[in-house]
Amino acid sequence: MHSFSVLERTVTIMQNKIDSGRKILYIVISILVSIGIWIYVDDREVDDVTKQFANIPIEFVGENTTLADRGLMLLDSSEEAVTLKLEGSRRMIA
Repeated sequence: MHSFSVLERTVTIMQNKIDSGRKILYIVISILVSIGIWIYVDDREVDDVTKQFANIPIEFVGENTTLADRGLMLLDSSEEAVTLKLEGSRRMIA
C-alpha cells in the first residue's frame, strides 16, 4: 500500500510538469500569433504620410570641373537652403 501512494505522487508530479509545459507552449503560441497579427495589420496600413525637412543647406560640389567639362555653368543663387517634402507610405518614410 505504501508503494501505491508513492506511485500516485509520482504520477501527480508528472502530470503537473506536463500541464506547466503545455501552459508555456500556449503562452509562446499566443505571443507568436499576436506578433503575426500585429505585423499583418501594420503592413496592410496604406496611409500616406508627409514629412517636411526645412533649411537643408545646399552644397555645390564639382561646379568648377564637372559643369565646365560639359559646357555648363552655375549662376549665383540667393538660395542657400531648401525645404524637402517627402510623401509616401508610413513604412517607407519612417
